[in-house]
Amino acid sequence: MSANLILHWPLDEMSGQRTVFDASGNGILGQVSGDAKAVPDEQFGSALAFTGSGQYVTPAGGRGMTVPRYTVELWVRTDKPPAAAIPLVNRRNSVDLVINVNPDGSVEHRFVTQESIGNTHTTPPGLLSWNTWQHIAVTNDAATARIYVNGEAAAEWDYPGTRQQGDPTPLVVGADLARKVYTAGRYAHVRVYDGALTAAEIQRDMAEDSSTLAAYVRTHPLDLELLNLDEQPVLFIDNDPAGQPMRLRLTNSSRQNIEFLPQGATPGPANFHVAARLRPGVLATPAAVSSGASGWAAQAAADGTALYLVAANAAPIAPGAWVDVPLTGLSADPGGGSRGTRIEFDYQRLRSAGETAELTGTRLQYLDVVNHRGRPDIPLVMGFAAGDTVLNDGVTRSTLTLYVANTSTDTTVTLAGGGPGKGGSLFTVTFDVGADGNDWALAESVAGVSVTATAPGTSTASWGQVAHDLGTRASWTLYPTAGMDLAPGKAVVITVAGVVGLRDPGRAGIVVGYENIPGYRDGAQTLEADRRPLAFSGSSTGVGTLAPAAKLHVSDTVLAPTTNGTLLIGPPAAASLKIGYGADHAWLQSGPNAVLSLNPASGRVIVGATSTTTVDAGSKLTVVAAYSHLQLRRTAGTAGSGTQVFLELYQEQQSATVYPAIRFHQSNKFWHLIEGRPEGLFFRFAGDTTSMTDVYAAGLKGSSLTLGGTTIGEAELQILRRLAAGTLTVTLYNDEIRATASPFQIQNGTARPYVVGLEQPNQYNLMQRFRLVPVSS
Repeated sequence: MSANLILHWPLDEMSGQRTVFDASGNGILGQVSGDAKAVPDEQFGSALAFTGSGQYVTPAGGRGMTVPRYTVELWVRTDKPPAAAIPLVNRRNSVDLVINVNPDGSVEHRFVTQESIGNTHTTPPGLLSWNTWQHIAVTNDAATARIYVNGEAAAEWDYPGTRQQGDPTPLVVGADLARKVYTAGRYAHVRVYDGALTAAEIQRDMAEDSSTLAAYVRTHPLDLELLNLDEQPVLFIDNDPAGQPMRLRLTNSSRQNIEFLPQGATPGPANFHVAARLRPGVLATPAAVSSGASGWAAQAAADGTALYLVAANAAPIAPGAWVDVPLTGLSADPGGGSRGTRIEFDYQRLRSAGETAELTGTRLQYLDVVNHRGRPDIPLVMGFAAGDTVLNDGVTRSTLTLYVANTSTDTTVTLAGGGPGKGGSLFTVTFDVGADGNDWALAESVAGVSVTATAPGTSTASWGQVAHDLGTRASWTLYPTAGMDLAPGKAVVITVAGVVGLRDPGRAGIVVGYENIPGYRDGAQTLEADRRPLAFSGSSTGVGTLAPAAKLHVSDTVLAPTTNGTLLIGPPAAASLKIGYGADHAWLQSGPNAVLSLNPASGRVIVGATSTTTVDAGSKLTVVAAYSHLQLRRTAGTAGSGTQVFLELYQEQQSATVYPAIRFHQSNKFWHLIEGRPEGLFFRFAGDTTSMTDVYAAGLKGSSLTLGGTTIGEAELQILRRLAAGTLTVTLYNDEIRATASPFQIQNGTARPYVVGLEQPNQYNLMQRFRLVPVSS
């Protein structure tokens, strides 16, 4: 091969932990989410079937893979999409390396370059056939992207840009988790390489899958299951002497009819078509097992370690069909209490129709042994001790406190010590996990989740614990390490901490089970927890918090005012009110093009104080502070220049005359007003509207000055200034005969004269300029 194989999921079977095997040898197990099942298939013998929402496969543990160059192959059988494209391969929260199929029968390949996240090329329509197996492969060598359908090149694109180093996010098969779109159908043989394969190499993989199919059919022609009447692999510890009715299901997973070769009539170790072998101590002995099915006989080994079945004149089993053989007289040994075990099935004396070779083989199955003995009316009740809510913000770790209470008033419930496999009393806590879209899942994973138990007179150290990772289910077994009594009215308290709820709102079932409690049957109760943003604590309500610190406590992440905030009242695009907070501030905002109006019933607003006893009752807005009470600020980035109004005192039109004013007041010391009038600003004593107050300034600039009834302008003030400086000159006319002027007196209407001295002029000028010199009278 021209590239290295990174991953190969055959998808032909699942383990008990709902994982699929990686045949590449790199150990990248696939984790199956939802109710997907490995089902018999006529082409591959067995394939993984997705039937609905929440079903997909992704690497266990969220393991990612970085593949700047790649080949991705898979076999798929799906129905025609109803409207839009459906995903076959995707990435978790990424658009790199995507394979979609479209309703027109085309295949779409998407990937990311450093220049663009929207690189897409598509095959011509009509290449796919629906509800039939087809092989799809895409390659990318960092310059050219190609799509192959059933081994043939269907599209090629020499794309622009530079391929990124690769996206480390996990691969997802069968779903687009970001869009919550899931593709029902059957899947087989998913492969990922770290380079681009040639068409011949892709065809070689297809041929290998076909040979693998033949080998699978040869080695796994028959599936076997031991089931109860509810079609569950559960065997009861029961007091019924007749035992528990069960059924053995034989399913033909091959492509041909399976026939039964003749055997003796009496089943035994050397005479059987099917033998079910169990560990010692699983079946109660002696086991009087029989079959009520026509043409079948059943017999148990004397020590209860095997069941033997013989088919006499039984009809062949068609491909994909199954037959149920009823069994009676089965009962589990009560020793060891409830537990899990394993059955190994042997089959022989079978053949495929038209062939002479005998079919033989083995299969394994897990079987649960559950105590059904004792009284069914155990006085235990389960519930939530402090709220049934996990926050569905996808971030907050919530804690659920469960109780298992003895509600009897006079009966003590004894809990046996010892733990699993030793007959000890057990409590189990189980819930579903999975991505958003799994309606009954509580969380996406159990990472960071802890489960502990306590009871009166014990601590968490007195309890043992076993955690079970069941793929789409998480389960914990809790047990007292030593025997104890649960008195009437007392409870075992189970704490489930660190749960990060799915973002989808809804309810999730938490199954609390009990096993091996002396004198009582095993049982369980399902509690429903809420995934929601609302929580109650005492008389307080929290939104986004489990510990409300007020009657209503809303908690959120830091949001900018460009969002709808933490609290929204009204439609966001209309006259709404938005409240939120940032890293160092809180904010209040109205909706787009809407007015934010503060209109308290009392008509008064106070900033910086809570008491009104020291605030003027007539003041509509009071700001209380030590300094810098109010700042009207215009930021540097604001558009515009020139005159900008920062503060306006406005009086609407009315018949009465009102002068807007600003008052300066120090209690019991002074009141001053700056009053606006048509003729200008007035500086007044606040208590006397007719008296002016002094104005002190380092300088005064204006165009005129009025003192009393006299107004002087700039020219007059300049004369006074020059006069005071001794630089004022005047122009005087001599008489017509050009006589020399003499000093004279000028009267100003008062008794005091002003003497003006005239300098001697040039006698030949009609007009002379003289300097005025102030002299004493």
